[in-house]
Amino acid sequence: EIVPGLYQLMLPMGELPVEHINAYLVRGNEGWFLIDTGPNLDEVFDSLESQIHEVGISFTDIIEIIVTHAHIDHYGLAHRLIQCSGANLSLHLLERGYIKSRYIDIEGFLELSLHWMKINGAPQEELISLQGAIPSLGMTIPVAMPDRVLEGGERISTGVFEFDVIWTPGHSAGHIALYEPREKILIAGDHILPGITPNIGLYPDDQVDNPLGRYIASLKEFRHLEVEIVLPGHEQPFSGVLGLRDRIDELCYHHELRKATILEALNRKSRTAHAVASDLPWVVDEREINFSSLSYFDKRLALLETLAHLALLESEGRVEKKTSKEMVLYES
Repeated sequence: EIVPGLYQLMLPMGELPVEHINAYLVRGNEGWFLIDTGPNLDEVFDSLESQIHEVGISFTDIIEIIVTHAHIDHYGLAHRLIQCSGANLSLHLLERGYIKSRYIDIEGFLELSLHWMKINGAPQEELISLQGAIPSLGMTIPVAMPDRVLEGGERISTGVFEFDVIWTPGHSAGHIALYEPREKILIAGDHILPGITPNIGLYPDDQVDNPLGRYIASLKEFRHLEVEIVLPGHEQPFSGVLGLRDRIDELCYHHELRKATILEALNRKSRTAHAVASDLPWVVDEREINFSSLSYFDKRLALLETLAHLALLESEGRVEKKTSKEMVLYES
């Protein structure tokens, strides 16, 4: 129990490469609100059921599910939980589009993704393996569409808590955070994590331009919030406005360093994003390793992260993008 009426639920992630996901259970006058769900796995469902029973409620007491973003670890169980509880589902307008491209028209997205990696320089012999590294391919996601579509700026009242919805694009186009001004609580989703740098990639179906630029801008907007505790989507809660501002500064500094490294890798040559990514150092499990040693899952993320940095550098006028039918090149 973080504060009276607000609980952190730590859920397993199956084989996904993060230790656990945090969902949050929030008391209301007429029922309970669940923020994020965990992936669609029986062990996650059982863990969630056990933890809410410890609070003294059952699934039928949940009246609303709020999803910070529609990645499989935050959205995957939504349909199953709605079937058990009858709860309404709320998420951002742009995440509704993400659901359609990733979980309904999966064949269309796979074709688009294959072309995206090819024109950005991925070797022909690696394309199928990179395409197969999309996390949702190994997991069935029954689709739940929202009953309430959010855009940012709304206030969600449980009768006990009042949450301001903040649109925080970057990690996903329609990512949202929830801020409770009276209790000074920020439910941050994957926008700000205490130890992990959130993955910000440029995807072929992205619904916002320059996602890394949008991410950094929305990070900086959080500096004015009065915060007692930050509740992230992964790892552990962390405290205080100074802790939040320090973490924002660390994340912004990380991306400035990364941009400098990418400019050095370009070295005034025309190169694909894949060629640039191949020359960069990457950190996995706190170890720095070469691109060639990454798993296909991490290679795919590395390419998408490099593309996001290149798009930001292009928006700053420090990189020029040259597009042909067969290839996209970048030049500093």
